[in-house]
Amino acid sequence: MKKSFIIALCIMLASCQSALAWENLYSQAIVDEDGIYYSGSLDEATVGTFFMNADGSGARKLLDGEALLLAASDSALLTMMYDENYENGEMNVIARDGEVIASIPGEYLSSIEDDDRFYVANLEISVDGGTVSIRELFALDAVDSYRIMPVEVEDGYLYFQDSRDYKDTTYEVSSFSVDTLKRVSLAGGEPELICDADARFIGIDDGHIYFQRMDYYVHEGDYESSDIVHVECGLYRANTDGGDARIIADVDPESYLTYTHMDDGVIYGLMSYFDADTDEPRDILKRVTTGGEALADIDVPSDTLAAIDDGELYFIKYNYYESNGEEVQSDEIVIFDERTGEQTTLLTGRGYALFFTETQPQLVAEDGRVYFFDYSYTKNSMRLWSTTADGSGERLLAPGLDNSALFD
Repeated sequence: MKKSFIIALCIMLASCQSALAWENLYSQAIVDEDGIYYSGSLDEATVGTFFMNADGSGARKLLDGEALLLAASDSALLTMMYDENYENGEMNVIARDGEVIASIPGEYLSSIEDDDRFYVANLEISVDGGTVSIRELFALDAVDSYRIMPVEVEDGYLYFQDSRDYKDTTYEVSSFSVDTLKRVSLAGGEPELICDADARFIGIDDGHIYFQRMDYYVHEGDYESSDIVHVECGLYRANTDGGDARIIADVDPESYLTYTHMDDGVIYGLMSYFDADTDEPRDILKRVTTGGEALADIDVPSDTLAAIDDGELYFIKYNYYESNGEEVQSDEIVIFDERTGEQTTLLTGRGYALFFTETQPQLVAEDGRVYFFDYSYTKNSMRLWSTTADGSGERLLAPGLDNSALFD
């Protein structure tokens, strides 16, 4: 399997970006109502980076070869590309016509866009026509560039998660890194600590920042001998400078409750457990208002909330069955209407590409349309699809590269 394919699957971008922003799918597609950037194959034989209309029409090639798509703006695309041995990386700023207008050596794995500026690691990249300006906001060793994950720009500050301080001695229960939450002025300067480890950003709303703290482990090179570091686990609300931080929802560190989304003044979390009374697993949706009011728990079809759009919650449900003595994975996309409690299975039989090792499943739901990748078992390819929220109008936008020969 191509290393670029594996790298793309391992990138986890912030899930709390504005619904109006360009939405990233596994760094292989970036979707907006006006169009789609896509890196892969349109003919199953050759690969490139393309821009197409939102319905998949009018595709035009911008670059030969595969790229990791980091972020997009109204005028440019930010990509990451590697040499043939995947030893040296280069980040490129690409205009809509495909011209590479700036190249930056290094390894960068996540970025956000705000006001036609890209924020990646410690850099602010401004694009004005064919002119690109690159500015360092704070000092950063090149080897640590991928340890900075920008999450939001708000009121003159860049907010980011930083795993540098704990990179060699810690790991968190359900992830590969332990992060602190910080911010830095867009004028540049020393980053300010908002919350020490382990802090997971959720969102900013009405002058407050929301994040979850979790226990983590300390080790010295031996993962079999480690010590747990207990923190005050919970869902936090603080001033945007980190002041007046307080827990608005308790979290039992053994519950694996994780808050991931914030929408219209409500923060959503999911918890799975085995119900001894029914002898069945249960997935519970926990909801807390930004003011700290706990809303009623809801039984939901899956522990993976992928998107929220206009009161509808989009879940990706892991599903498998046995056929001729073999296990077959056949995942589902399920829509749950929070207002009515109605549950609709949008799609079934979508292959196991909806659930990748080391990253959460992703889809984009925007203005009544849904965009997602699935996996072709016969061709071992990633396929990009779109459909409407009622399940009609399903369309294959890109078939992906036919890799069947690699697995013969």
